[in-house]
Amino acid sequence: MQLQWIHSVLAGLTGAAGVKVLDVAYQEYRDRRKSRADDEEILVRHQDPILKAAVELVGKIRALAQHDFSDLLQISQAAQSEDGLMEVLNVLFLHGQFWARIQILRQESVSINLGKTVAGKHLRAFFETLESRGVRIEDRGFQRGMGEALISGSTDALRSINFYEFVDRYLSSPQFRSWYEPFRQRLVRLTPDDRQQLLVHGTVIHAMIDTLDPTHLVDRERLGYPNKLRKKARNILRYQVFGKYLDFVTDAAKYTGRE
Repeated sequence: MQLQWIHSVLAGLTGAAGVKVLDVAYQEYRDRRKSRADDEEILVRHQDPILKAAVELVGKIRALAQHDFSDLLQISQAAQSEDGLMEVLNVLFLHGQFWARIQILRQESVSINLGKTVAGKHLRAFFETLESRGVRIEDRGFQRGMGEALISGSTDALRSINFYEFVDRYLSSPQFRSWYEPFRQRLVRLTPDDRQQLLVHGTVIHAMIDTLDPTHLVDRERLGYPNKLRKKARNILRYQVFGKYLDFVTDAAKYTGRE
């Protein structure tokens, strides 16, 4: 009789413990699912504005390339004119806006791991590539600074300022202007190497758009401009960019040309 009572008590305790273990396991599972859903929600919320800023920037670089950068090449002779100034400011703004969107994502995703999803892993790989030597348009700190200078709003509602606000700050604030000065000097100087650097940078952004928006919902499909790239630039893209950092990009020859 006493043995049966002990067995009953043990069974009750074991059952209660089992329920507790299952409850803890379920809670952990539910927390992981919520965390994954939150991560995906943050990524989806930021990917669209990043892609839209990328589309604007790639469109501008492509337009400049099609005319062999003639619009910018004329600026050195007309840098003091209103048209020359606005053309430079437009290019500066489009680059700054693109990096602002990236920096906003970075600030709002400090607690998440972008690598948890395929899209996040690809996005992170593109960011790292765009900051790598041979691809970046300026030192990594200046690229990020150009973007962060455009960020406005509270911690809970960050945004990128518009072109009107950008021009106002650029003309009125020496500190703001200093973040863009190295790149501005490059645009005004625009040597053949500078042009190639812009084309390489734009090519990687172009590939990012096609990879993250394969059905072209954000923008129509655009052709590459490999005929504008010198051999050195094509080799950087073939072997350093698409051969190493972005080996998941399909049809890399669209951007580098056929060998």
